[in-house]
Amino acid sequence: MRRIGLFAILILGGVWGCGEKPDELGPYVHKLSGLQHYYDTLVQYEKYLRTEGMTQQANDVAEVLKAFRRDVEALGAPHDTRILALHNEMIRAFGEAQRKLVEPDFPTFVPNAQKSVRIVLEEMQTVTRQFQRLWERAGKTEEFPLKFLPPEADKGQAAQ
Repeated sequence: MRRIGLFAILILGGVWGCGEKPDELGPYVHKLSGLQHYYDTLVQYEKYLRTEGMTQQANDVAEVLKAFRRDVEALGAPHDTRILALHNEMIRAFGEAQRKLVEPDFPTFVPNAQKSVRIVLEEMQTVTRQFQRLWERAGKTEEFPLKFLPPEADKGQAAQ
């Protein structure tokens, strides 16, 4: 009887002890915020691709997208299903953007590169808003670290 009672206590203790999940949101978002330089580079490339004579500045857009994707994948697949869904959404956006790219000497390089950059920038903005909602729901008191949002100057133009 004692063994059965002890066994039951151990089982119940194990079940109760597993009830709290570790925080994956905070560490994942902080690691993702470390990739801000890629986003800033793509914002700059978007400007280059819209400006006649400056398009040569964005010739390495394929390498930047590849490095950005590699570093997002290196963050690892989280166990939390909501974070994992956003992680996978980013990876799919990078795949779509990379499929649209052509070599810089092709006549369609500029429009294809513009589409590719836009896909990634819009996805990162969408994901940022979703992570911010998760951050608020989790009741985190520290400042939200992600800044993958449209530049302030573009926001003012969009409102007009």
